[in-house]
Amino acid sequence: MATISNPIINRAVSELMRPTAEQARALFVGATFNRVQLAALVASIAGLDDDDIIDDGRASEGIAPPTVGQIRAAAALLGSLVDLVTGDPRLPAVLGLCVRTLNVS
Repeated sequence: MATISNPIINRAVSELMRPTAEQARALFVGATFNRVQLAALVASIAGLDDDDIIDDGRASEGIAPPTVGQIRAAAALLGSLVDLVTGDPRLPAVLGLCVRTLNVS
C-alpha cells in the first residue's frame, strides 16, 4: 500500500469529500432517527388532498408553507433513503471519512 501525499488530492479530501460525507451522514442519521415520527406525520395527513397547504406559522418569515403532497413525498424519499443506504456496502467508507461529532435531536 502506497502513501499518497498530493496537495491537490489532500485539499479535495479535506474540502470536498469529508464535508460531503458528513452532510450525507447527518441526513442518513437524522432520517433514521426520525423515521417513526415521519411515519406518524404521514399517517396524520391521511385523507387530505396533496394540494392542501399546511400552515406551519412561518409565512411571516417569508417561508412558503408546505403542501400535503410535499410532506408525503419528502417523507417517502427519506424512508427510501434509509432503506437504500442501510444496505449499501459503501456506507462504512462514507462514515469513515467523517471526523466531526454529530448531534442528533
